[in-house]
Amino acid sequence: KMILLILEANLKYSFTLELSTPGIDRKIKSDREFKIFEGKKIKLMLDNEFEEGFILESKPESFIFKTDSKEINVFYSDVKKAKLV
Repeated sequence: KMILLILEANLKYSFTLELSTPGIDRKIKSDREFKIFEGKKIKLMLDNEFEEGFILESKPESFIFKTDSKEINVFYSDVKKAKLV
């Protein structure tokens, strides 16, 4: 609210300010990003459907993906799509 008051006081023109974040539905594209998002919940597509789970650990060529029923080692080259939940 304070920012809005300052802007209203200093601007003579009407405008719209839109804020966004890369967090929602953010695609994970590199092994570096899998490392950054260790411990985070993701949607992962290996075959033709998404599975939800967590990135437990990121390694140089793969990462450990944990769902409710399993824990698997996934090679980055096998990932069709991955995004934060």
